[in-house]
Amino acid sequence: MSKSVNKALGVCALCTLTALAGCFVDRSGLAGLEGPGPRASCTPACEQGGVCVVTDCFCEPVDYTGPSCSEWIDDCAGVDCMNGDCLDRVRSASCDCHEGWAIDQGGLCTVQLLSCETPNACINGSCDDSSGQVLCVCEPGFEGTNCNIPVGCGSPPEGPPNSETGETTGTEFGDVVVFGCQWGFGPGYDSVTCQADGSWETPMLECEDIDECAFGLGLCNPFGTERCNNEYGSFECECSDGRNGTYCYERD
Repeated sequence: MSKSVNKALGVCALCTLTALAGCFVDRSGLAGLEGPGPRASCTPACEQGGVCVVTDCFCEPVDYTGPSCSEWIDDCAGVDCMNGDCLDRVRSASCDCHEGWAIDQGGLCTVQLLSCETPNACINGSCDDSSGQVLCVCEPGFEGTNCNIPVGCGSPPEGPPNSETGETTGTEFGDVVVFGCQWGFGPGYDSVTCQADGSWETPMLECEDIDECAFGLGLCNPFGTERCNNEYGSFECECSDGRNGTYCYERD
């Protein structure tokens, strides 16, 4: 993933065109090319939310590994929670303590939960021990005996047509997935967040064909003097006599 400069506003804009040499966002918010580069192409295709960067699948932060991000990572392997159950999370493991136990500083269930004064009794929630039993009421987005487990949303949703998945911070409450339009489509990017009820927001991005030629991006030779013909999701340069190549950069 690259960061780009909005040349109209002079600020940074997120660009998810991972395989391009560089890109920018014009004053209309449409993504454009700054120096032609190759399209991303991963074989086999990336799975489980992995992102294709040029020719390799980038799996983090999803909980898979391997050439196509298809191999599940068991983060609970070798973890003994003592008085609780191990929950396999994204790139980490958490202990969900049995009733009457709380987690210690190392994240294991070794502390007897005797009252609300017990450390880590209800980490992300309110505590009530008026009945003689410690009860936790978790805040939205958290669960578990001690309210220490973020709610999970599962694999990120599919992006809209002509889009690609960009930066992903994780798949738990509050995590964000960015979707960006593929090269040749706009307008730009959008993000969705894992919500407290364990569901993903719905991507609202609509990626439509960009007429690269109409924006005068100088795609056909360095001075933009060759004829540019727009195509769906792309463009084609019509070279004059004495020039050749995809972008009419080369001289005969």
